[in-house]
Amino acid sequence: MQPLKLLATGLQKSIRINLMMLMKWVFTVLCAVCVGATAYAQELAPIPPLQAHVNDYADILSPTTKTELEAKLTQLEKDDSTQVVVATVPSIGNEDIESYSIRLANTWKIGQKGLDNGVIVLVARDNRKVRIEVGKGLEETLTDLLAGRIIDYIIIPEFKNGDYDAGITKAVDAIIDIVKGKFDASSLKPQKSA
Repeated sequence: MQPLKLLATGLQKSIRINLMMLMKWVFTVLCAVCVGATAYAQELAPIPPLQAHVNDYADILSPTTKTELEAKLTQLEKDDSTQVVVATVPSIGNEDIESYSIRLANTWKIGQKGLDNGVIVLVARDNRKVRIEVGKGLEETLTDLLAGRIIDYIIIPEFKNGDYDAGITKAVDAIIDIVKGKFDASSLKPQKSA
């Protein structure tokens, strides 16, 4: 009987040791995951507060352009209920523009409740990135294709010429025309920058 008792005691010790090693391993993995998640969360650029239809946190628009855009976008919202917002930020850090724009849209809640008819024109100056985020209620009107062409054929050529005011103003004008059904998509063709 003694050998069986010794064997059972040895097995118990072995199981306890293996269990302790497993618990240490699980604890180490959990700590690594928590540290990694914290580091990732710290890399996300902050979302600035929504102030108006034009939110120029990157300070790239002239005061005149801001005033004119604000008037146009306020009038569009009164006439059509569609909310279009311009957001310029200095940087989005290492985050991709799509993720940042979705976080911005979720935070700012652009568009009428139940209609989801909002649009955000986002410029990340230092990252040299632009995105037009369209609410689900406008996706059939302002398609991803049209949004991409506005960026490629209107905004980027003007930005390459150093004219942020013209790039944003022309993009907003195109979005307003699209929402009102007055836009000729054939006008969106590649332009040569000077």
